[in-house]
Amino acid sequence: MAFAVASDGKQLGLIAELLIDLESKSPELSVDAVSSLARLEAIPSEIGKIKSADAKAVVADNDDAFKRLQKSDKAQLSEMKQRLRLLLADDTA
Repeated sequence: MAFAVASDGKQLGLIAELLIDLESKSPELSVDAVSSLARLEAIPSEIGKIKSADAKAVVADNDDAFKRLQKSDKAQLSEMKQRLRLLLADDTA
């Protein structure tokens, strides 16, 4: 239910943005704080790379699934196509 408002990742992202903003207003930081801040600033880029790689894997998996169904089960291939048509028609997701 709480995820309907914001996932853990979204909440952590907001906290990170706040900390980075507060750091820009702080004149001095410890060495550990500087290191942590650099790591914190790099996280969104790393998450983006992971999500991109995952999306590419999903596309490749779907390609493989279609090819297998084309060879082995035309009825299930038709079912999969119909499900995709419904998903594409509901482009609000």
